[in-house]
Amino acid sequence: MSKLLVFTDTDSTQINGVKLSIDNLIANLDASMGLKIVSPDDFWHFPLPYYNEILLSMVLPKRIRKMLREYRPRYVHIATEGPIGFVAAKVCKELGIGYTSSFHTKFPEYIRLHSKIIPSSYVHSFLKYIHDGSDKVFISNDSIRKYLESNAYAHIHVIPFGIDHSVFFPGPKKFFQDLPGPVLLFVGRISIEKNVEDFLEIRTGGTKIVVGDGPQKEKFEKKYPEAKFLGFKNKEELAEIYRSADAFVLPSKTDTLGLVNLEAMACGLPVVAYDVDGPRGIVKPGKTGILVPESQKLETGIAGALVLDSRDCIESVTGYTWQSYAEKFIKFQTPIPDSQWI
Repeated sequence: MSKLLVFTDTDSTQINGVKLSIDNLIANLDASMGLKIVSPDDFWHFPLPYYNEILLSMVLPKRIRKMLREYRPRYVHIATEGPIGFVAAKVCKELGIGYTSSFHTKFPEYIRLHSKIIPSSYVHSFLKYIHDGSDKVFISNDSIRKYLESNAYAHIHVIPFGIDHSVFFPGPKKFFQDLPGPVLLFVGRISIEKNVEDFLEIRTGGTKIVVGDGPQKEKFEKKYPEAKFLGFKNKEELAEIYRSADAFVLPSKTDTLGLVNLEAMACGLPVVAYDVDGPRGIVKPGKTGILVPESQKLETGIAGALVLDSRDCIESVTGYTWQSYAEKFIKFQTPIPDSQWI
C-alpha cells in the first residue's frame, strides 16, 4: 500500500478552502492509498491574536522527523505555509525527502491588509523557503501562475479544485421570493481580507444576502441593516441559497480561486468579481460573469451579470470534480524511494 502524508496548519474544526480540499481528497482517494493528516490537532496550538481562525502550533523538528520515520510515506505534501508546513519543509530538506506543496492564499497581500509594517518581500521570502524546496507547487487555476512566476516561484502545476455536483446543481428558487430583486449573494468569511464592505456598498437596488461568519459580522450588521446576514450554513442549505439568488458577488482581491465561485456557477449563478488573478482564472467575462476593473465599483457589473444565461454558468464548471482533483493530486506527487527509510 502506498502512503501519503499531508501536513496542514488547518485543524479538523475549521471551515475553509484548504480544509474542504483535504476532506474531499480523503473521500476520493483510491482505497489502496493510505493517508495520514498532520494538523494542529496533533500539537499544542493557540489562535493568532485578533484572527482566531489562524492557528499557531508549537511544533518541533524532532516530532516531525519521528512522524516521517514511523509512517514511512511514499509521498509527502505540505498544504499550508504555517508553523507545521514550515517545520515539515525544513525537516524534509534536511533529510533529502522530496515533497510537493500547495499555494492557496496570496499571503503577502493578505498580511498587508492586516499590517502595513511587514514588507511583502519578507512574506515572499518566508513562503519561498517552503515552496522553493518543493518539487511541484500546486495551484488551483492557471491565472495564479503569472502572479507566482512574477515573484520568482517555480515548478508550478495546476490542479483544479472540484465541486460536489450531488449538492450544487441548478433548481427552483426556494427562498427570498418575498424580497426586492435582484437578490445578490456573498458567501464567505466576514473579515477584512474578503473585502465584504465593497459588496455591502452596492447601490443597485434589490437585496443583499450575506452567508458566513467572522470578526466584522457584528459591525456590518449594524452599519448595513438593509442587508440580510444569515450566518453559517451547511452545504445543503447553502446550495438552496445559491439557487434562490440572482447573482453571486465576490469582492475579495486576495482569493486564489474562491470555491464559492464554482459552487455558485454550478447552481446557475453568474459571478460578479474584480478583474484579479483568482476570478480571472474561472470566470468567462460576458458569458459566466462580469469582471470589474479594480478602479471601478462592483455595482457596475451587476446589470450585465443579470442578463447572462445560467446554462453557460452550469456548463462551464461540469469538469470540476473532486475525483479528478484526487487523481491529479496523486499523479503529480514525487515518489520517495524505499531506501529513504532503511
